[in-house]
Amino acid sequence: MEPFELHEPLLWKFIGQFHKTCFWQMGRSTAEILTRCNFWINKLGCDTRINLSDYNFEGRKKERLCHATNSLAKNNYTLQEGTYARNINLEEVRHLSETWQSTRQTRRLIHFFNRPLVLTDEPDVRKFFLFNPAGEIAAFVFFDPIYRDGLILGYSPAVKRRLPDAPLRA
Repeated sequence: MEPFELHEPLLWKFIGQFHKTCFWQMGRSTAEILTRCNFWINKLGCDTRINLSDYNFEGRKKERLCHATNSLAKNNYTLQEGTYARNINLEEVRHLSETWQSTRQTRRLIHFFNRPLVLTDEPDVRKFFLFNPAGEIAAFVFFDPIYRDGLILGYSPAVKRRLPDAPLRA
């Protein structure tokens, strides 16, 4: 979030303080700095970019998304953006996450690959919750902001959880 000319000194300081570290989802300029810091840079997959201003749900490729949305609505599920401070029960989120984790083959979270669940509101993180017909949280997804020049450029899904009995499309 600092001016670009401060990125390299900040990264050197961070690396000096935290020796065992890795970086994910960065732009070319940050990758070039990390190369100078003796890091290996690898591209893993690609990021899909969607221009929301002209996005629509037409066409065969988006048919499944429309079907899933209609099915959830037909079965009285609702999707809502929320925050812990305003309208989301923290304990319900914690319980859902623990229940989800108990269904995984690896019972502990893999923090080097997955961002840990933060149970407080975070700056610019968008949190979406799927509620079942009884009004309980059945699934959630949190999106981390992606910044460029101090402005939000987009969002990346960071944390996803669902109850075992939640609809498969949740």
